[in-house]
Amino acid sequence: MTTEIFPKAKTLVEEPLVLHTYATKCWQNVRLSDIFRLRLNTERNDWHQYIGHFNDSSEESAR
Repeated sequence: MTTEIFPKAKTLVEEPLVLHTYATKCWQNVRLSDIFRLRLNTERNDWHQYIGHFNDSSEESAR
């Protein structure tokens, strides 16, 4: 199943906070520092990479 994020952030400063709020609704134990790190390493158009990262992390922690 593919999920796409369309954050409603108005500025780049708000963006990590919006993503963190979204991610914590979908997965437990998401740290804001993870969001900032991913945001720095991910192109603005590649939101699916956030989803992939959190899916991988939650599957590993469930094992």
